[in-house]
Order: sequence, then structure tokens, then C-alpha cells
Amino acid sequence: MQPTCLDDAELSAFVEGRLEGEKLEAARAHVDTCDECQRLVAAYTGAFGHETSKASAGGEDEGEPRYKLLGVLGTGAMGIVHHAHDSSLDRAVALKVLRKGLGIEEERLLREARAMAKLRHPNAVTVFDAGRLPSDGTAFIAMELVQGETLRTWLASPEPRPYTQVLRVFAQCARALAAAHALGIVHRDF
Repeated sequence: MQPTCLDDAELSAFVEGRLEGEKLEAARAHVDTCDECQRLVAAYTGAFGHETSKASAGGEDEGEPRYKLLGVLGTGAMGIVHHAHDSSLDRAVALKVLRKGLGIEEERLLREARAMAKLRHPNAVTVFDAGRLPSDGTAFIAMELVQGETLRTWLASPEPRPYTQVLRVFAQCARALAAAHALGIVHRDF
């Protein structure tokens, strides 16, 4: 990728139609000349529905895509997690689209997603779907959308937390990890 490629936030804003003026023109000019950013825009707008998809993709889609992107929930080293709507089941989901070219075996991640789909625990996110984008084969995982703050944010709160409350939350996390381990799933980020 060129050093001037759109970062995750810029790419999301471009795809979601939130850029204006000079920022929009600069993003358009870059996407017009960058194969990698074109691939990312096509992946997001072509394989997943979006209000700006026809304008960004440059044409009509064949049929309605299953997932419609509504916004970005977060980004990380492995991919971008979107707030999305699953049109097949009419529900909100968290849609993780993995980055290409990380040297990570995508098949292993998809196998893990299939294993995670078997996990049923009140303190673990449910996996609904996993697969590859029809546009370029990029792996994605559709998961339960959980509203609220992250554990990291909760712990960083300026108000002190009683140790019993912290212990109770971490015990819930430990029970979810134990349930995952019982299925042979190893959580690599906890």
C-alpha cells in the first residue's frame, strides 16, 4: 500500500458518505489511483449494502446484499468491525471484515468462527455467520451486536470500583473463557 492510503477511519467515512469538500475530493482522487483502496471500497460497498454503495461502486448491484453497513464500531490489527443490518434475519449484527495480506491464515480464522458458533454462554458473543466476500474472498464474521462499553473502558472509569464488583465481572469473563476452552477454542486477545 502507498503511504497516502486512507486509514480505517477515512475509509469508513468515505464509504459511509461522511466526507465533504476537500477531504472528499482528496479521498476520491486517491481511491481512483490506488488498487488496494479500490479493493477495500469495492469489498465494503459491493459485498455489503450501504447507502452510498451505488455511487461508490459505480453501478447497480445484482440483488440486495445480506449485510448493510451502518457504521464502524472499531478497528484493530486484524480488521474493521462494523455495525451492520442482516437483511435475511432482520437484526443488527457486529460484522468483522478481516484485513487482507496480514500473513494470518484466514481458513484457520474461519474454522475458529465455526467453532465459536457452537459456543452458548451468557458472557460470550454469539457468532451467527462466517464466510468470504463474493467480491474478493476477504473473510468476514457476523456476530451478536452487544450494546455497552468495553471492559477496558469500564476499568478505566475515573470512579473507583469496589474489588467485589471487579471480581464479579472478571469471574463472568473467566466462566466464558472456560466454556470456550471446553470446546477447544483459544481466545488470543483476552
